[in-house]
Amino acid sequence: MKRKAFLSTLFFLFCCQFLTAQNCPPGTFINGIQCTPCAAGTYQPNRNLTKCLACPTGTAQAQTGQTSCNNCPAGTFQSERGQITCIACPAGTFQSLTTQPNCISCAPGNVQPNEGQTSCFGCSPGSQPNADQTTCEPCPAGTFDNGSACVPCAA
Repeated sequence: MKRKAFLSTLFFLFCCQFLTAQNCPPGTFINGIQCTPCAAGTYQPNRNLTKCLACPTGTAQAQTGQTSCNNCPAGTFQSERGQITCIACPAGTFQSLTTQPNCISCAPGNVQPNEGQTSCFGCSPGSQPNADQTTCEPCPAGTFDNGSACVPCAA
């Protein structure tokens, strides 16, 4: 009799777990016999799976129970998987595209003083970028701007 009760209990548990698993919606995963929302930084687009997926690089998800991740907008990046926010490109860099894992340094002769930008710009005549390409500085005494850099004056 005890064996029959044990088998009935085992069948009931298996049956209930199976039924619960069939009803786990997207944005959740099967955790034992219950559906659990995906954590921030993860997502699940499908029903009835046993784990959530980490957001790919170039995306982020701050909310729980989601079916997708948000693309990082232009001017931001995310180089790691499973993150909850995108990061603004630092000064001296830019990113003109969405969903990117990194920012791009300003080209030689160009600067970007602000973070989170989508482009860089050239210095005005008579000036040059500082070392980290965040500001333009006047050409030093005894030099002139040849159109691409400050160079020494001829003797």
